[in-house]
Amino acid sequence: MKVYRSKVDGWLKVVLVLPFAAGVAVTILGLTEGPASSAIVGVATFAGYALLLGGLVVPMRYAIDGDGLHVRSGAFFRIDIPWSRLHGAAPSRDPRSSPALSLDRIAVEYERPNGRRAKLLISPEDRDAFLRDLTDASAQLRLVDGRAVRSA
Repeated sequence: MKVYRSKVDGWLKVVLVLPFAAGVAVTILGLTEGPASSAIVGVATFAGYALLLGGLVVPMRYAIDGDGLHVRSGAFFRIDIPWSRLHGAAPSRDPRSSPALSLDRIAVEYERPNGRRAKLLISPEDRDAFLRDLTDASAQLRLVDGRAVRSA
């Protein structure tokens, strides 16, 4: 099994750290200078944000194995795409919400169990290596012009 972590854009690192910093600052100020309720608000902010990140974001990884592609984002989002339902993958900069922490993304086209086509945006640290590994692991995909396409 080959596992890729999500690439994280620098601007997003700042956005993700700010709520933690705010929670710590409010907690410290509440403990040293303000009413106890300020410290409680700071701890609640810090804890709530940690739960949110753990539930929706961390860990964010993409795994390729003999069964297909497996995407995990936090504790609650998991999607397994077997090779038979994977139609292709190509570099993308689509900014829509997705299990990706970078705008350097790969758009994965697949078929849901109900037969409807879907697109999933992911952001492995090394897009080129990910696409090579994806096509190497699947008998149904081949690499053409930097895209993983389904063989005829």
